[in-house]
Amino acid sequence: MKPITHPQAGFSLIEVLIALTLGAIILLSAERVLPLLWQQTTAMEHRQWVRTEMQRLLLLIEKAIRRAGFCHGESCRGISMEIMEGGKCLLLRWDDNANGQWEGPSHQHSDYFGYRHRGLAIESARGVTDCSSGQWSRLNQPAQVQVLDFQVKAVARQVDVQLTLKAGKYTLNRQHRVNREND
Repeated sequence: MKPITHPQAGFSLIEVLIALTLGAIILLSAERVLPLLWQQTTAMEHRQWVRTEMQRLLLLIEKAIRRAGFCHGESCRGISMEIMEGGKCLLLRWDDNANGQWEGPSHQHSDYFGYRHRGLAIESARGVTDCSSGQWSRLNQPAQVQVLDFQVKAVARQVDVQLTLKAGKYTLNRQHRVNREND
């Protein structure tokens, strides 16, 4: 009887060397592409942070400007909006609890509000009559998004708010006009 012979299975040395060479070329290409992908992802993330923070801050300040001067009655007296420090600070008053009067700055539920630019942040405070006293709280985290500029300017019955924000290498500048509703 004849012995059955099987052809030898496996790869030849040349085939293995070609496969290793192709694998090395692919890995070297990936090594060069991955840092670029990482940079693009980080840049997109910074853009998203800035745009989201810009929208949030502008809407918050717009809401405050629209409220300025509101009084649920006739007893509210005084100036409802002051722009100070060359437009870097905005002081507002409105009847927050709708009791027909503006509670003073020392009241627990004061109707005096402030927004200012300090360092790389926008800060807000309740119960303030000037831009340097009181307890101010940051509205943004400068480690993530920095506020480079904040300018407020009154134009007749409108208020222009300009903000410049930055995260990483991405900077965004927006000007937003708000109509005053309560005067």
